[in-house]
Amino acid sequence: IFVVPNLNVIYQEVYLVKWDHTNCIPDQKEKFDPKKNETTKEFEKTAIFDVGAPTSEPALSFYSRNHIKAVTVPALKDTIVAMKTTIARVSAEEVICCFGGVGSCLGEDVALKKCDKADESHETKRMVTLENAYNGWGEFLRKEEKALADAISTSTTITNWFDNSALDQVISDHENIPSSKDKADVKISDTHTKK
Repeated sequence: IFVVPNLNVIYQEVYLVKWDHTNCIPDQKEKFDPKKNETTKEFEKTAIFDVGAPTSEPALSFYSRNHIKAVTVPALKDTIVAMKTTIARVSAEEVICCFGGVGSCLGEDVALKKCDKADESHETKRMVTLENAYNGWGEFLRKEEKALADAISTSTTITNWFDNSALDQVISDHENIPSSKDKADVKISDTHTKK
């Protein structure tokens, strides 16, 4: 079982309604809409989140090895493939980037602009994060599989454990050779091994 911290906190975008007491009207910000080619007034927006909200309660998720191998790693791989396509489109300076923001806005209902180097840098950083996650899980799973294979290999058997036949194997590692004192400390007495 793997314990994975949840970094997803649900947030909401809300309007900040401020009142201009002098003119008795709401205080609104001017915003240029390139789709309509006009300036409009709207309330200022901000994002709010509540870490203690019921939707944000679980701080940790518990995943099985199978879930990581069958769901998480393939999803990361698919996301990397999609991100490569996005980076290619951003590098080609297509009109898919956020107006007033940085990076691709594919799938969002916002004003778009022609992508530039800042957008490309932003998307490249996101790609590096995805690749690090994919490679990190892959490395961990490979190490775990090797450790499991090593644990069940014939070189680490515990056959005849109580007759001291594996004594050298038990108290030594790859770098150290057990001393006679080590062997004496670990040796099982003959009274325990007689049938």
